Amino acid sequence: MISIKNFIKYTHYLLIRFCYLSIFLIILSLPLPTAKSSSKLQNLLQPQIDKIEPPNWWINHSVNPVQIIIYGRNFNESKIKLDSVGVKLVESSVSNNGSYIIAYLEIDPQKATASNIKITVENNAGNSTVDFGLRDLPRTAGKYQGFSPDDVIYLIMVDRFADGDQSNNNPKESAGFYDRKKPRGYHGGDFQGIINNLPYLKELGITAIWMTPIYNNSNRVSDYHGYGSVDYYQTEEHFGTLEKLQELVNTAHQQGIKIIQDHVLNHTGPDHTWTDNPPTPDFINGTRQKHLNNVFDIASLTSVNGDPTRADLTLRGWFADILPDINQTDREAAQYLIQNSLWWISSTGIDGIRLDTFPYIPRSFWSNWNGAIHKQHPNFTVVGEVLDGNPNIVSFFQGGVKRFDGIDSKVDTLFDYPSCYAIREYFANNRGQLSRITNIDEVYPNASVLVPFFGNHDIKRFASEPQATIENTILAYTYLLTMRGTPQLYYGDELAITGGEDPDNRKDFPGGFPGDLRSAFTSAGRTKSENKLFNSIKKVSQIRQKYPQLRGGEMQFLFEDQDVVVYLRSKENDQAIVAINKSANKTTRNINLPANLFADGVTFNNKLNEKYSTNVVNNKLKIKFVAKEAIILIPN
Repeated sequence: MISIKNFIKYTHYLLIRFCYLSIFLIILSLPLPTAKSSSKLQNLLQPQIDKIEPPNWWINHSVNPVQIIIYGRNFNESKIKLDSVGVKLVESSVSNNGSYIIAYLEIDPQKATASNIKITVENNAGNSTVDFGLRDLPRTAGKYQGFSPDDVIYLIMVDRFADGDQSNNNPKESAGFYDRKKPRGYHGGDFQGIINNLPYLKELGITAIWMTPIYNNSNRVSDYHGYGSVDYYQTEEHFGTLEKLQELVNTAHQQGIKIIQDHVLNHTGPDHTWTDNPPTPDFINGTRQKHLNNVFDIASLTSVNGDPTRADLTLRGWFADILPDINQTDREAAQYLIQNSLWWISSTGIDGIRLDTFPYIPRSFWSNWNGAIHKQHPNFTVVGEVLDGNPNIVSFFQGGVKRFDGIDSKVDTLFDYPSCYAIREYFANNRGQLSRITNIDEVYPNASVLVPFFGNHDIKRFASEPQATIENTILAYTYLLTMRGTPQLYYGDELAITGGEDPDNRKDFPGGFPGDLRSAFTSAGRTKSENKLFNSIKKVSQIRQKYPQLRGGEMQFLFEDQDVVVYLRSKENDQAIVAINKSANKTTRNINLPANLFADGVTFNNKLNEKYSTNVVNNKLKIKFVAKEAIILIPN
């Protein structure tokens, strides 16, 4: 008979044998490693990080969590680890080919401190680390000011304005593209050149500078214009460093000049890594081999009856069939672009943004983008480019009202292309009417903040129009600087520089470059006609600055024919009457005034010629002109 002790011992032995047998049977039931799974294990390599975007973010920023994109390779089967108690990983994903990690980091404003945190990417083959900067938000005093009709904007093509630092003309990473003899080569203009000539701009009456894009461009071709970015977080090495850009913004602010940065969110350069290797499958619309071509049919976007096929080509087609179209309906692409704009604002202290190719991007994105910008920077101003001469089409894109699609773009203002074409026709081609544009200002949500102009880098120079004499150009500038909106000048137009279509309209500013025989930055270096035009613009700018009714308020045409135009500017209780005679003969006009606005006997003085004045008689104003004369009348 088995004792209880031996029975327990034997039972324990059987139980152990049973467990071993069970484990063996389970192992036998498992599938053997396939060639595919073995290869996967053998091919797993240590992660390699190339860069992270953005390179830093701010504690207490309105965008939180913040998206980060880590560029590199071998990210398959990888995980992210953080060494900061104030930052938490809330989401991450790896691209199919293992070359991107997109993650979202939540920054705790109570625990996070300004520092560089380590982000580690690891898999079973090893790990790699990258620094990500946490920063305190910059002080807002004197920054993010926005712009308004109180300002005068001056467009600078960075590469063509002034060479202030010759050491960056032929940088080693993109050597061989500096050649002033080539119209499409780099000519040497840079941030330092702008800094050096801020006093010139201030003398002219400029209060805001719009610079063409300063993103890093291709190192394989000459993208001197800046519209073919290959890195949205780096400055173009031909222009200078981020620190030099910050110096430019700070120095301009000290001199009372604001800075507007050009942002290109519709497309990227063909040499950007996204073109052939996008972070998500839908980040770019199409591929290099197969994509739509933009037909630029803006009108198709403005009506419920617009051609849907052409609208789709306009929104998703590659610009000029070359520039990869970013897909703003892709969640990650949209977030990237929103954060990138906010990063430049906080990193530099700029005051406004010009949005390139504005209509070619879905309006739903612009609504979100503008909402994010204004949430963080309420006083900031955004102006969009809508290259069309029809006010009914252009006005569709201004923010402040929901259109047929139920969307408010929320963009503050737009470039006034209709006025651009009207000014060029009236003053430089002796045809058309100015009033036909402003008389339908009611189609805009707010026409008073539009940005009128008659020259930029996309159209031939004003001075190359058939009848753009110095006298007619002076008259055109008088109109531009006294009409409603925020006037914009194009560099060199104040000297009547000539030029045809791109790139002839992008000539170097005389005196801005080594070896120039003269410097138009000084009175002594300008010709007699250049000084005449420069001083005229300067004087009108001074009058504009002195009298607020010339900068804001209402604009009402009182008279217009083929030679003479007269209009009233009113703001609250202040008025001004501007009268322009573009004929080659002296003439007189009797102008009917609005009822009950001016009493008989009120005297108007001409601020452009203090020797001339005229009085109200029977609610009329008799204005006598000499040939080619502009008159700015301010009542006593």
